Amino acid sequence: MTHHPEHSTTTVVVGAARGIGAAVARRAALTSQRLILADVQGDEVADLARELRSDRVSTVAIPVDLSDAASIDRLVEEAGDVHKVALVAGIMSVCHPLEMSFDTFESVLRINLIGTYLAAQGFAKRILDSSHDGSIVAVTSTGGLSPVPYAAAYGASKAGLRLAMQVLALETMPRVRINTVCPGGTDTDMPRTYRKLRNLDEPADPLKDDSPRGRRNTVDEVAAVIDFLLSPESAAIALRDIVVDGGSMRGLG
Repeated sequence: MTHHPEHSTTTVVVGAARGIGAAVARRAALTSQRLILADVQGDEVADLARELRSDRVSTVAIPVDLSDAASIDRLVEEAGDVHKVALVAGIMSVCHPLEMSFDTFESVLRINLIGTYLAAQGFAKRILDSSHDGSIVAVTSTGGLSPVPYAAAYGASKAGLRLAMQVLALETMPRVRINTVCPGGTDTDMPRTYRKLRNLDEPADPLKDDSPRGRRNTVDEVAAVIDFLLSPESAAIALRDIVVDGGSMRGLG
């Protein structure tokens, strides 16, 4: 299939250095004329920006720390006029719920919930101040729909983000169309880190899971859904949390 860039489209991907975010960035490079990649991993995101830069696509890497409001403000300011925003960054803590400290809980909420929301808020304002409409997609998790052992802070942050983004959407429609994507098990570093920190054995086939199709998502499968929700083709979809889990939630989300 041939991809044609949309006229003067600028796409921002926050959390672009690796995993789902990097996959979103690669897809965005096919349809955007200007691509802004942001991540706390400054060197990695700069490498990806160099990889995707071309005569047709202007690509810029901007370091950002979602735990720092000033860093978020700088990203929004430097990004300038934007059309599409994918908010993919997030962290996970693995801790027994009876041992969860204030600092651990707060650190996860600052990035996954507060920082991501403030980024969405900032970019929504930029779109509203522009002459065009735009779309924003944030990544949540099935961990925000159903309890995951040892992941109280992570689950709370993702559940909170779902609702916060929907409230923001209510106040910015129809100029800014906002949705969230809720992945189930996905082949990224996060589930491997989770098993390691809980001293769980790595399965013989790490791609297998208990979903009806029997395997985890690939990062590109999740990125394809995000890309679609950012595109004009999904104009009728708003204020939704799209579950991408191979059926493991069985419609309970």
